[in-house]
Amino acid sequence: MLKRLINKFHFLRDRYVLRQPIRAANPYLTHIPILLAVARWRPLTTVLEFGCGDISTRAFLDRRFFPALQRLESYENDAAWAEHLRSSIGNEPRLNLHCVEGAIVSSVDAIDLEQFDLIFIDDSKTGEERSATIRAVAAKRPHRAIVAVHDFECLDYRIASRSFRHRFRFTGLNPNTGLLWNEAAMQTSRLRALDRKLRATGEQADIASWEAALPFTKRSRS
Repeated sequence: MLKRLINKFHFLRDRYVLRQPIRAANPYLTHIPILLAVARWRPLTTVLEFGCGDISTRAFLDRRFFPALQRLESYENDAAWAEHLRSSIGNEPRLNLHCVEGAIVSSVDAIDLEQFDLIFIDDSKTGEERSATIRAVAAKRPHRAIVAVHDFECLDYRIASRSFRHRFRFTGLNPNTGLLWNEAAMQTSRLRALDRKLRATGEQADIASWEAALPFTKRSRS
């Protein structure tokens, strides 16, 4: 009963206080502008991805959008989906795609998170499993990495991330994206400005459109 009341409170707050936009026609794209912005603000040479995506994995490997990337470590527990992506992407030396048996969380303990500039969490078919992944990453207290979590409107994901020193929830697009960090340099004022821009811009059709729609995040040419 208590959990139901808490969920209802957060639902009403999202709807009437935060005024969440309607759910995007392509809900698998709403994290992309946040990832693009982070890549403009700090070099992303090494990325850890929990949950492969037809959009996210390909985007990280696209030099137009993530030109500094040298290594992408992706973990997936759907063997058929992992094989599909491996076949469609082809020979890409920067990608190490790991197929995990069982829940993704089982792979976290063996990974040195300090190797990575960005950790992207978008894994699993259930909220319980993704919450477990978030908690496992949080428990290792990554020092320098920025952690991005898709579908951050989900209260369970926000609860799972509470041990991070800093958290920011982008509500300008639905599904939401969360940014979490401990010691990494990240300006909250920048994040608020980006969130306002996302809300004002609205949903875009593809990655290139997002790149064009966010001119103030462009990489410095100096």
